[in-house]
Amino acid sequence: MCYAVAMKTIEHFERALGRKALWSPHVNREAEIKENYVPRLRIYPHALRQQNAFYSPQKKSLLFGYFPTRPKDGKNTPGTTVFTCLSHDIIAHETTHALLDGVHPRFDEPVNEDVLAFHEAFADIVALFQHFSYPGVLRDQIARTRGNLARQSVLGQLAQQFALASGRGDALRNYLGKEVNGKWEPVKPDPTLLAQTAEPHDRGAILVAAVFSAFMKVYQMRTRDLFRIATEGTGVLREGDIHPDLVNRLAEEAQRCSERALQMSIRAIDYCPPVGITFGAYLRAIITADYDMNPIDRENWRLAFIESFREWGIAPRGARSMAEDSLLWPTGEEAAEELAKRAPLTERRDPGSARQNIRDVTTRMFQQSAPVDTSADEDYSRKALRTPQRPRNSTGSDVLTPAGLSMSRYDTWLDADRQAAMFHRWLMAEDWSWLARALGLVVDVSDLPKTISASKRNPDRANLEIHSVRTAMKRGPLGFPEQHIVVVVTQWRAGFLDVGKQQAIDQQPGGWSGLRPSVASNAGALRFTGA
Repeated sequence: MCYAVAMKTIEHFERALGRKALWSPHVNREAEIKENYVPRLRIYPHALRQQNAFYSPQKKSLLFGYFPTRPKDGKNTPGTTVFTCLSHDIIAHETTHALLDGVHPRFDEPVNEDVLAFHEAFADIVALFQHFSYPGVLRDQIARTRGNLARQSVLGQLAQQFALASGRGDALRNYLGKEVNGKWEPVKPDPTLLAQTAEPHDRGAILVAAVFSAFMKVYQMRTRDLFRIATEGTGVLREGDIHPDLVNRLAEEAQRCSERALQMSIRAIDYCPPVGITFGAYLRAIITADYDMNPIDRENWRLAFIESFREWGIAPRGARSMAEDSLLWPTGEEAAEELAKRAPLTERRDPGSARQNIRDVTTRMFQQSAPVDTSADEDYSRKALRTPQRPRNSTGSDVLTPAGLSMSRYDTWLDADRQAAMFHRWLMAEDWSWLARALGLVVDVSDLPKTISASKRNPDRANLEIHSVRTAMKRGPLGFPEQHIVVVVTQWRAGFLDVGKQQAIDQQPGGWSGLRPSVASNAGALRFTGA
């Protein structure tokens, strides 16, 4: 059971992201590469004698508990054992935690109240939409709800047996509605609820409700004609069971819509900031990822997501409006133009030349080699030398190349490490300093702010980390699959709530080498067209 559901979850991720799933490495900079690499996720079905199950980032394992039932709920005999490893929802939820940790290991740093809530919400989104991948269950629930997925059903509930056996109600979490005075009522969007909720599971439930609401909007739009035909235009179904043919058609539409919603939700994590994720940033990631895959949104999926998030009070920080164009992450050309406009008059360049410059750099990254700085971080260089050689272009220079789907997971991990070293050398080169500024990075420590620490091996350059280099499979303009590369760069800056202290430390000479304070951080994303 654990293996089957875990593999199904991994399959959904690999199909959405267009690459093989990799687990987060062990955090040990001094160890050899083979010790850092995690070849497989370990699953322990009978790990805990308690009402719990969780993913352990330290052990890179899923730990499932088991416990005896206590309340007399009429569905579980008191004293019998309930195994969480037999719950589809719990397995999918915990496997998603592990997969998300493999893409964004720093999502366990709660620098704002959305980070931990997002981890829980994203795992619930995957588990919830996987309900629709089982045709028998789906047809049964379509028949019971008469095609109205907003009614009470198991499709919107998670971990029913676990909740009943532990005395927590009919389901561990219910996203379609709840009982009020003994009567079940569907949930209604409340834009004020987010500001009043801080607990990660409860706050995450708002994000799940927004995503599920977007799915419902498209499902209702696509099945409206079926209901018109079945009701002869009245919109009101007759009493009794609906026709089996209508059940099958509604189930097909529900499965198709749920798969699209799940793929959009998973694909968006490549477009999320590697640290300090917010619900608003996740919306921008969903819109940008889907736009890059499907520029023409004939079924109004992006509009459904925007409307649903707005109804639940979720909005990105700094966005001019909730229009689709405003929510797209900026391209490299747009960032270069903005940098040219904000530069001092003596250094200001023509925006058109800035746009051409970023195009030239993109071509340079993928078609010819950048200067190799041998004084770059030796840790990156050491790892690069251990990586198998990759194809070169006609000039014999190194280039960024997508990882082949036929490569083993270990070779894929090594190849990404080598390309991270290559990109790190390029970004640290002096003639690429303008690109670093366009990305929001500081490379030269003589620039402000001083709260960015300098490299120990190269005091003239700031610390940078190439967080990851990932391959992504996307659909090209003609509908054919194309391989793209996602490069994630991170840089740490010390921040203080006291504005005066922040300014004083920013202006002190040299790099800052104090202790790391607790402070909320923010990050964005940038995409290069044609890469």
